[in-house]
Amino acid sequence: MLTATRQPTAMFKILVVLLVLSAILIHSIGVASAQSIRYDSRGLKIELSDDVQAAIDSGVTLTFESQYAHAKHFILFDWHTEFASHQFEVIRHTLSNRYLVYENNKVEPRIFSSTRETMTYISKASLSSFSKYIAKHQAQQIHSSSEHKMRLRLSKTKLPGPMRLTAFIASDWDLDSGWTSWQSDQL
Repeated sequence: MLTATRQPTAMFKILVVLLVLSAILIHSIGVASAQSIRYDSRGLKIELSDDVQAAIDSGVTLTFESQYAHAKHFILFDWHTEFASHQFEVIRHTLSNRYLVYENNKVEPRIFSSTRETMTYISKASLSSFSKYIAKHQAQQIHSSSEHKMRLRLSKTKLPGPMRLTAFIASDWDLDSGWTSWQSDQL
């Protein structure tokens, strides 16, 4: 049993060991393969890392979230208002080896045979929802001086409990396009 005088020393040693182990883990994670969600002239492209691909193939449900907002400019900052969002839950059905996409808790899923088809669908559906969002606000003539913005990201908070810590630490799970402005002719 540790005495009162030896307990702080033991705690300090444990803390040092944990810090060294976490530094090694973070360094090894830094070598992860590239993945991203990015925009180009053809639209939105989602590339999954090997870890994310392995997770979905193992049955982990991934939730992608498209967020839409008005951006009002205030001095040097953008102020996002009037949010809307659209969610996509991606699940791999192991018996049929198909990928199911549920949108905003709809009952019937869309079914795809590969992750490439699945991610292409999510990209196109996100941009389609964004055009509807823009059209709705332009028809109402709300905030004509503001700019419309969109982002698509993987929701790490909706991952299973044991995976969340890894997802927040590892760069492999950073699937976020960041806020981007789109003109209606680009959609």
